[in-house]
Amino acid sequence: MNFPFQVHIPKRWSDFDEFGMVNNAKFMTYYEEARVKLFEQFLDWNWAEVGIVVANANLDFKMPIRHKDNPTIYMRCTKIGEKSFTLHCVMAEGGTVFSMASFVMVCYHIQEQKPMPIPAHIKQKLADSLFQAD
Repeated sequence: MNFPFQVHIPKRWSDFDEFGMVNNAKFMTYYEEARVKLFEQFLDWNWAEVGIVVANANLDFKMPIRHKDNPTIYMRCTKIGEKSFTLHCVMAEGGTVFSMASFVMVCYHIQEQKPMPIPAHIKQKLADSLFQAD
């Protein structure tokens, strides 16, 4: 897979249902954890300066995650706008894809409670390191 950012999100015992599969709702939590790691580790996000909200989320379930599975989340940016950007994500292990997702992220001015332009340094980092058009 050609994704510039990848992260392993460990499963927890409480993530599993009685059928031994990760509950579908946990997939969104895994993607959320991956986005936070992306923002903090890769984009050097400063939460005190810029908030971020999910304006749109799309998730396609492909295969259940079981106890033996050890998925990784792969991420890239597929669109960069003035105030928002789109992340395309795949949760997979080897050749097995468990899910695919996309998230439209909007930069948010916390004090003014409204969308704000993507900070220039974040926009540059997205364009230089994460951007790959679909």
